[in-house]
Amino acid sequence: MSFFACFLCAYLLYRCVSPGWLPLALLCGAATFYSYANGQGAMLAVGMLLLVSDLRYHLRQSWRTLVTAALLLVLLATPYIRFRVLHPEAVAYHLQTLDSYWLRPFPLRQKLLLFGQTYLQGISPLYWFPPNDTDLVRHQMKGMGHLSVLALPFVLIGFLVCLRRWRQPEYRAVLAALLAAPFSASLVAIL
Repeated sequence: MSFFACFLCAYLLYRCVSPGWLPLALLCGAATFYSYANGQGAMLAVGMLLLVSDLRYHLRQSWRTLVTAALLLVLLATPYIRFRVLHPEAVAYHLQTLDSYWLRPFPLRQKLLLFGQTYLQGISPLYWFPPNDTDLVRHQMKGMGHLSVLALPFVLIGFLVCLRRWRQPEYRAVLAALLAAPFSASLVAIL
């Protein structure tokens, strides 16, 4: 997820310093997307959130910046589009390998409810800080949570600061990353 951190850094440089950082943000976003399966969903979610939340800023950029970004985005997406055309069954196969509930014969309402429950669990401090036995065994450390309880006050303070200052782009970007993080994992229920 180092590429994701680089993406956020480059995006914030684009948003707060200079539009010239946009190509680097797109390159780091593509590296996140291609390097890790969960990065695909995370980049889709954070990309949409940042696009919508900063739309006025994006539209104020010069036509040259927007055309360059659009061409770079098409170039970066071309390998994935080609892969999907040549292997249309790949996503379903991957979800089948993970035993995703999306491929089971449940009603759509039940799938959406399960997605929502899993997503909310993924952003809950009750999932991240205390030890749990709901994760795959390879994701557990006996008697430990994913994050140290010592970090909880700092996480809560940071979250409250971001909420208080959400009108500023740097705080919205952190909130967008937080909201995007559990998206891919929510496609496979851990409940």
